[in-house]
Amino acid sequence: MNNVQIKLLRSIERYDGEWGWYQLDRVVNPRDFPDGLTLMDVLRSLEVDGLIEQRPATPQNKYVITETGAATIKAVENEEA
Repeated sequence: MNNVQIKLLRSIERYDGEWGWYQLDRVVNPRDFPDGLTLMDVLRSLEVDGLIEQRPATPQNKYVITETGAATIKAVENEEA
């Protein structure tokens, strides 16, 4: 997991179901994305990996963390300790 993925997962966990891509875009610096990836690329990969899910909302879908995503955050925090 790279730093951008970790930062996004932590934000999604903290604001579970309240934030969409617009708010998450404010959390990370575009220069931090690896290999020219975009926010949407990273969010899509987190979703494909089963770490987050999108929930329909207006005006934009909101992101929620899955059990797998929460376990991943715990594992990262244990490694950092």
